[in-house]
Amino acid sequence: MKMSSNGNCELFLTGSWLRERIAELDRRVRSSTDDLVRMEEYIALPYFGGQIIVRFTACGPLTMEDADELERKLQNLVGEEFLVDFMGDVYRRLGVDYSRLDQIAKRLGQRFKDEPLYGGPYAEHIEEDARTLLLRCDLPQTVPVWEIQWEDGEFALLLMGDKNRNLRTVESQPPIHVMEVNGALCEGFMRATFGAKRMGISLGRLMLEAMEG
Repeated sequence: MKMSSNGNCELFLTGSWLRERIAELDRRVRSSTDDLVRMEEYIALPYFGGQIIVRFTACGPLTMEDADELERKLQNLVGEEFLVDFMGDVYRRLGVDYSRLDQIAKRLGQRFKDEPLYGGPYAEHIEEDARTLLLRCDLPQTVPVWEIQWEDGEFALLLMGDKNRNLRTVESQPPIHVMEVNGALCEGFMRATFGAKRMGISLGRLMLEAMEG
């Protein structure tokens, strides 16, 4: 673990090597899709194998068949290095009702309860990042961390529990917003993400099927 010039621990998730690696991926995606698809964000999932999900947006009209084809293309580009999916607004355009997200996640969890999960190539670094952030928040390093988000110079640390709620903000540099999320629903989405990858279809298609029952 490195120390930055201001004395804080430098996280792998926000380090220059990973940011350049993902920027390179974004350039490849834009080139191969004539700028139809571009990267929007990336997040880390420490509890489920230290995977990194890179999320994309897509311009113009889109059908579910288009989403299937594009997500297959994205997955072929990244191989086993990252997981990929689209931002929520893309799936919303395809008909997913996000007001029913809990119900969708529960049904996905039931459908994919036996879907195997596996770790990402940067798991050791991501798990260390989670421990570092927990330490900064004065939390036990054994607390299961669902997600680490980095946006606008602030961290969001999502802990797996029973409820969806804000817990507190740690006024460090940078600030860390600590939240609790329903762990069972997180697992449903995680297993569905691996299921979509295995089947070569869009996660949005699985969400829509779960929504429709």
